Amino acid sequence: MNPKVSVVVPVYNVEKYLEACVHSILDQSIQDFEIILVDDGSTDNSGKICDALKEKNGNIRVLHKDNAGLSHTRNTGMDMAQGDYITFIDSDDTIHPDYLRILLSLIEDYKADMSSCGFLFCNEGEEPCYNDNQYSKGALPGKDALKLMLSGKLHGTSACALLIKRELAKRFLFPIGKFHEDDLTTYKYFLNAATVAYTKAPLYTYFQRKNSIMHKPFSKIDVDELDAGDKIYDECKLLGRDFAEAALAKKLENYCQVMFKYPTLKKISLETYSRIDKFIKSQWKDILRNRYVGKKCKVKILLFEMKLLNYVSL
Repeated sequence: MNPKVSVVVPVYNVEKYLEACVHSILDQSIQDFEIILVDDGSTDNSGKICDALKEKNGNIRVLHKDNAGLSHTRNTGMDMAQGDYITFIDSDDTIHPDYLRILLSLIEDYKADMSSCGFLFCNEGEEPCYNDNQYSKGALPGKDALKLMLSGKLHGTSACALLIKRELAKRFLFPIGKFHEDDLTTYKYFLNAATVAYTKAPLYTYFQRKNSIMHKPFSKIDVDELDAGDKIYDECKLLGRDFAEAALAKKLENYCQVMFKYPTLKKISLETYSRIDKFIKSQWKDILRNRYVGKKCKVKILLFEMKLLNYVSL
């Protein structure tokens, strides 16, 4: 009999964190799952650790392949998945013991196509500290959930902390050769789900690490972030005004993320700086009217347009 859930874990040079990640999955309060460890050509001991974990646990499957990036690795794991549902866990993160049980029960209770939970953000070296607070839960039509997701009010665009019906997940592969592959994929899950169930409980622990790909000098990853914001906006605005507003808020988030990240962006990449500057100057009135953009962000946009605030050092 096939497992209920396939847990796809892409692995690349994470020998320091991999065992903690896998043990947090093995310690789940339900056991009807398989773990798929896809070793993306690791050059450290990650591959050996995968094999050692497999030897001790019959519900772990391992595939070693040449390095091809996160998108290809996740897609490979999905192709191997035998469960009714798929969830993605990054190999340097951990999950709450009730992560699978709660996400699965949400899908079953609300007859949903997917479910989501909140994130617990920890700095490297910190111990996750969960509490017993009561968190809100519920369900929404997929398109309503999409608007909240794009505006940052529900889950966000990470592919993690989701449990997705296998047939829905496999419809939308992660784009090969692109960074911000989550941005370019997750919104399609929400858009095409009839119902999305959710809990605000932080069941997924995301460790913020100084050596992660998100903490590198200016590179293609930043350009891909702008491209992702453009693509989401261009596609979602075709769905109607509400979706256009929500997608504009997401595009603004991506653009400001790059701008705030580099105080000397104009010197680092004049082309990128000009692209962001042109966007803000052409859209600032729409941004100020946008119900999905926060008040603080609107004030900064207004001050910028009045030339009372520079987003970056010149």
